[in-house]
Amino acid sequence: MIGHQKIIKVLEKELVRRNLAQAYLFCGPESVGKRTVAFWLAGKILGKEKVEKHSDFIFLQPESQEKNGVVKKGEIKIEEIRELQKKLSFTSLEGKGKVAVVDDADKMNIPTQNSLLKTLEESNEKTTIILITGNEKKILPTIISRCRKVKFGLVGNEGLKKMVPEDRKDKEAIIFWSLGRPGVAQKLISDEKELLFMRESFQEFKDLFSVPAHEKFALAEKSGLNIPALIKKMDIWSALLRVSLLGQSAKIKISPRKSLRLLGEIEKSLEMLKSSNANAKLILENLFLSF
Repeated sequence: MIGHQKIIKVLEKELVRRNLAQAYLFCGPESVGKRTVAFWLAGKILGKEKVEKHSDFIFLQPESQEKNGVVKKGEIKIEEIRELQKKLSFTSLEGKGKVAVVDDADKMNIPTQNSLLKTLEESNEKTTIILITGNEKKILPTIISRCRKVKFGLVGNEGLKKMVPEDRKDKEAIIFWSLGRPGVAQKLISDEKELLFMRESFQEFKDLFSVPAHEKFALAEKSGLNIPALIKKMDIWSALLRVSLLGQSAKIKISPRKSLRLLGEIEKSLEMLKSSNANAKLILENLFLSF
């Protein structure tokens, strides 16, 4: 739980005062530790350090789906929410209540979210529901209004330093390319290829500001042949822009206004690539021309 001490302290006070909310919304960037904190809170409520197999703990997340060689997160189905409702209605086996964690809560369509809303409206004081999302805009306002919102931000370098072994020669590179995300830091520590991919992705991103249109079109055609790698790169580009907007990076020098515009364009393009059968080459051509 690197870098979220303020959030932990607030939750610990709520535990001591028995002032926990019946529903929480953990929101913020991907890979910053939202799920880790959710599991920690569940463990504190249920009195167990590891809750994955606890009889009163329920974890729900969308299943990954592969189509045409592209792996995407599926939707959380309405049947799964109804099953969640059923499980929460049962008496707690150990008497400390029940905890449900719904990861990627934004992967629910409107009918499914309305079903979840009913669950939130009917939950009792012995039930705690924690919703996790990287895209709060896709959560219905009626659901948000019934949750205590906890906003997670990017983690500072001091926190990330604690994760990286002192004997790593590439420690500073790992800290920077984690881009404020402990989950990414773990991948970089365990796999040297991840760091190389980060650097290559940045160079490609940097080149897009200066290369002529015909080279952008060529890159769009080439990148569209490997959608999983492309999505990974674009996630890195988004993280770079967020870090830049916070004034934490000297790697890219563009105005905040342009950073915000590009961030919006990249995220819009990512959404289309992840959720539809749209032409990847065309999406990328439009995106690259906006640099």
